Amino acid sequence: MTQPQAVRRAVAALLDLLCIVVVYRIFGGALPETAPGAIGRAAPLLLLWAALDAAATARLGSTPGRVLMGIRISGAADGPLSWTRALLRSVALPLLLLLLLRAGFTFFIGVVALVLTARRMRAGFAPWWDDVAGARVSYDEFSATRGAIAVMAFFVGLAVVVLAG
Repeated sequence: MTQPQAVRRAVAALLDLLCIVVVYRIFGGALPETAPGAIGRAAPLLLLWAALDAAATARLGSTPGRVLMGIRISGAADGPLSWTRALLRSVALPLLLLLLLRAGFTFFIGVVALVLTARRMRAGFAPWWDDVAGARVSYDEFSATRGAIAVMAFFVGLAVVVLAG
C-alpha cells in the first residue's frame, strides 16, 4: 500500500467518524469528555461507528467517507464481504483501543498502535483488521474534485457538530 492510499484511508475514517458524530449529536447524544475515565462514555459512540461501518461495508462495500475517497471493500473474488466478516473488520480496531485503554494503558499506546499499523501499510501490507476479516480493498482514481468535496464535507460536518454543541 502506498502512502497516498494510507492517507486516503485515514481521511475516509475521519469523515466516517464525523458523520457518526453528527448523527449522534442530532439525536441528542453527548460527546464524551476528555477527562480521565471518560473512555467508558466514548464506548457507545465507538460501537455505533463500528455497527454502521459494518452494515455499510457488508451492504454497499463502502461508507460515505470511503465513497468520497474512492475506496471499496470486498470479500474473496471481489464479492461482497459477509455481514460477519464486515462486523469483525469494523469492531477489531475500536475493540482493541477500548481494551487497551480499559487495561490502564494511556491514549499514547493507542496512537502507537495506529502508527505501527500505518508503517505496516506503507510497507505494502494490509492493515491487520483487513487480514483478520479476509477483506480486499480497491481504490478508484482520485481527482481534485473528489478531494474538494471531501474537504467541504468535513467542514460542513464539523460546523454541524459545533453548532449542535
